[in-house]
Amino acid sequence: MNLLIKLFANFFYIGMLSFGGGMSAIPLVEKVVVNKNAWLSYDEFASLITIAEMTPGPIAVNSASFVGVRLAGPIGTIVATVGVILPSVIIVGILAYFLFKNKDIKMIKNALLLLRPFIICLILSAGLKIFGLAVFKENIDIFNLLIFGVSLILLRTMKLSPIKVMLIVGITSGIIKTFI
Repeated sequence: MNLLIKLFANFFYIGMLSFGGGMSAIPLVEKVVVNKNAWLSYDEFASLITIAEMTPGPIAVNSASFVGVRLAGPIGTIVATVGVILPSVIIVGILAYFLFKNKDIKMIKNALLLLRPFIICLILSAGLKIFGLAVFKENIDIFNLLIFGVSLILLRTMKLSPIKVMLIVGITSGIIKTFI
């Protein structure tokens, strides 16, 4: 199968099944990119999620762009990104038509409420996997564990914004790793 078709099909699959926001897409991206196609290693995947999280836009779209450019250059980015976005465009179009046609919104609200626990589990699974990749590589990575702890303290007790925490941790880590 042509690489561009494979990129489109796989990211269409991710876009079709990633309900609940970007974080719920992480396990699907991992399944497709690391496990099924071996396009990235686990370490590269952890870096991909870090970059996708830090850059503006949805994680699934950023992941598609990163993997697309990595595998097939700029055209790969376009193909993978369109693949991951297209299911949402189709679904939202159909739902909008359905909602305007039928005013019974309560049924749809109830269906979305039923999905909520599953979305929470997907997000928790992704978070634990990323935490495990960062901290428990071969041995416990004390530096990454310390960075996690400091970040958590800055976010929760000092109420700093996530952007400020990322900047503080990134600059501090860069300085420490450069001189030590």
